[in-house]
Amino acid sequence: PHTAVLGRLPGTMIYRNIKQYPEAECYDGIVMVRIDAPIYFANTQNVREKISKYEQRAEEQLAVRSEKVQFIILEMSPVSHVDTS
Repeated sequence: PHTAVLGRLPGTMIYRNIKQYPEAECYDGIVMVRIDAPIYFANTQNVREKISKYEQRAEEQLAVRSEKVQFIILEMSPVSHVDTS
């Protein structure tokens, strides 16, 4: 499924994909990820890998300042179904 790292648009409370909105602001130590599709047994590993990739990228950027990712926030409003099997 499509996923995106989110950032806040300056001067607003609106969060958007940082690839589409490069001016969007990210917070140090926080990774916000939007999942744009239902989650079910066949795509859970893919979702997990993408979230891990985003976390690792953020960790690499923070390592310069000896900081770490403190929170991962999942924005799941586009997820219409979560398969629990």
